[in-house]
Amino acid sequence: MPLSRTLALLVALHASIAAHAAAAERPVTIRYFLGWTLGAGDQDVIQEFERRNPGIKVVAGLPASWDAFAYGQRLLRAIADGDSPDLAAFDRWGVALGAAGGAFMALDGLLQRDRERPDGVQPDEFYPSCWHEVQWQGKTYAVPSGADNRALYYNRKLLCAAGLVDAKGEARPPRTWEELDDYALKLSELTRDAQGAITGIRRIGFIPNYGNAWFYFYSWLNDGQLLSPDGRRCTLAAPENVEAMQYVTDLYDKLGGARLVYAFQSTFQGAELDPFLMGRVAMKIDGNWVLGGIARFRPALDFGVAPAPMPRKRLEAGKPYISWAGGWSWVIPKGARHPEEAWRLIRWLASEEATRIVHDAAREANQAQGKLFIPGLNANKRITRALYRRYLDENPEVEGKFRDAYQVFMNLLLESRCRPVTPIAQFLWDQQVRALEAAIYHQGSVKEVLAKHAGEVQRELDRCHRARGEPQPDGAKEK
Repeated sequence: MPLSRTLALLVALHASIAAHAAAAERPVTIRYFLGWTLGAGDQDVIQEFERRNPGIKVVAGLPASWDAFAYGQRLLRAIADGDSPDLAAFDRWGVALGAAGGAFMALDGLLQRDRERPDGVQPDEFYPSCWHEVQWQGKTYAVPSGADNRALYYNRKLLCAAGLVDAKGEARPPRTWEELDDYALKLSELTRDAQGAITGIRRIGFIPNYGNAWFYFYSWLNDGQLLSPDGRRCTLAAPENVEAMQYVTDLYDKLGGARLVYAFQSTFQGAELDPFLMGRVAMKIDGNWVLGGIARFRPALDFGVAPAPMPRKRLEAGKPYISWAGGWSWVIPKGARHPEEAWRLIRWLASEEATRIVHDAAREANQAQGKLFIPGLNANKRITRALYRRYLDENPEVEGKFRDAYQVFMNLLLESRCRPVTPIAQFLWDQQVRALEAAIYHQGSVKEVLAKHAGEVQRELDRCHRARGEPQPDGAKEK
């Protein structure tokens, strides 16, 4: 071979090796879509990940201006259009929709491969409802992140003034639906006309759908479900749900009717003027995040938290108190350019250390304003216990009422339900809201209202399964 040709080959080989070496040294950039505005804690945890993984650069942020529903739609549209991020935060109740549509990668192979790693994601460490919510047809499509759940907040001072106390004279929250009825009336200040009809509300003891309960919760509290176990049939009109909806409707009527209650509710404001903080609402079912609002705006409030009351028959049968949980998760979209690096970031984000970095930043921000910090809950049992110890149990500035309240929420996560895992989750949600409104405004009997909206859901279920080429359930009619 001529010397000139040999030299040319050597130069080309050297250039190729240099190019490959340069590519290997160039960091991989992964795009991470968050469902919220990037905060100081998010920045800290990403910077620490990049420090530990010098070959990876993370570009994180919102895909556009924030809107809970629009965010999910924008993400799914970006995936469908071939512009997938490498990693995204996604509301867990929407995971089934993305999984059924082929938008998300199944993570089972990665979970199995890394189960022995020190930073491996361990499914049995998560609260059952949180892990169940990221499954679709036997596969795992996301890793749960934060968690939230619901319980009954009550104003101790108002309960004591009404004589609703235990043998020690301490405020005693209602335990059953029957007691909740009684408390709701005794704690209300109502105006009446000469015939005794309620004409106005100065203070209300309890509003069934104020806070964060929704009909889902009343259904579960009465052992109801909105879908069959296989997700193919809508059970909204089942007897347990008729009973639950009748209870809610009757309680609104006892308080003066939905129209009057909603007129009173329309005067409510937020932040430091929140009606529960102001004593205008004596009790409400709401989420654990409200603890942070109390700590920020009215830490001296004499309040307590207890499990949401259940029907007496359920309590007498020895069944546990329950809650319902929601929260976010991490998904790897189909079409992600760097799924392996995205999975490495998920393992880090799901760790106790990363969670602590985010919470430390939030605590520092609160302390700078002279405010008490109350941590959120986590879908991981071990991490939630660690959050309680670090930010509440080991902090002498935290009053016992906040520790006690957090423990109620933490313990209820073990018995929490989650919204049905279905591709029509949003449609089902909308229909249960409309059914509740129709029932309490007496736009038909409870049975009629539930049957109507159950039919709407069933038609959407059948349409969804037909579109996916799946056979109709036995006995189902073509809609």
